[in-house]
Amino acid sequence: MSHRRAIIAGGILTALAATALGVAVLPAFGQAPTADQIVRRVAEQTNATSSIRATISIATDDSRVGGPLVAEVWTEKPGKGRAEVRQSPLSELNGTLAVSDGSTAYLYAKSKNQVIVATRAELEALAPNDRLPAQAMDLTGAVDELFKHADVKLLGSETVDGVASYKLEATPKPGTTARGGKATVWIDQARNIPIKAVLPTERGVLTVSARNVELNPKLDAALWRFTPPAGAEVIRAADLKPQPLTLDQARALSSTKVLIPESLPAGTSLVKIERIGQAVVQTYAIGTRSVTIWSGSADAAPRLAGRDVERVTVRGVAGSLREAGGTLALTWSENGFAYAITGQLTRDDALRLASVLK
Repeated sequence: MSHRRAIIAGGILTALAATALGVAVLPAFGQAPTADQIVRRVAEQTNATSSIRATISIATDDSRVGGPLVAEVWTEKPGKGRAEVRQSPLSELNGTLAVSDGSTAYLYAKSKNQVIVATRAELEALAPNDRLPAQAMDLTGAVDELFKHADVKLLGSETVDGVASYKLEATPKPGTTARGGKATVWIDQARNIPIKAVLPTERGVLTVSARNVELNPKLDAALWRFTPPAGAEVIRAADLKPQPLTLDQARALSSTKVLIPESLPAGTSLVKIERIGQAVVQTYAIGTRSVTIWSGSADAAPRLAGRDVERVTVRGVAGSLREAGGTLALTWSENGFAYAITGQLTRDDALRLASVLK
């Protein structure tokens, strides 16, 4: 596993932790609140919470990762946070650490002794998956991302691990930046905190559970300090920003075998080619639609959220299709590299595009 994947996986863990912990409601006496009341009270609870400590457990439907991953998480306004991976089915993730003091974030992969250092400005320049660890430290921002761009519905009450809970469903609103399908959150009716969340991400559907939650604990300022260990490789986040490539430069890469379409459907044009880490992403426009072709290492391959998977044959090898929110993803591996075609296209369109890659 690459150090970048370890950081990203740790980042997803902390992002989900912050998102899950950010949702809380105050039930009305004798009856369940409405969805609108819950949404309004989320902001109230967020404003009333200055710090959090919790143990977060995450399971994923991605067979390449498994689960659960377990992390200890601490957050404090404004923008301070720390997440430590305590347990993982992937030994490379054990000891992964994300720390932010509000202005600078350190993302440490212990197994590789490598650190990514990012200022707030540099974090904004990173690709979405790389920004997750820092976003996780912004509790209010995480809550906003979950509810601001979604329609929230109260599904009823359920008992989760013996705890009476409210069950909420959040569906991304059309035309928003929210990705993936519906998210589901269970709220402890007695403590008014989430105890479980099922969230779609670009890397699959994750189930998050929170325990040992403390609201507004007094936290030691040492939690927000981090010094890279002796001998650690230190990488500036700005160095991870996408690097533009030409078609010839992409073909000439030795680190990644880039597959490029020999022909394009009528009305299709190349928008850009970028190198992001060791991966290469081609973006094409088909009318008003956008389609990307991803090439890179198998352990860092992207996946669209969604549980339903169709097994298909792609270029003579096994592949899979997923669809969520009108976006389709076709993924496969060949000759030691992984590939993905994603966008608003049909199953046949995706398979046809894959067949003309060379």
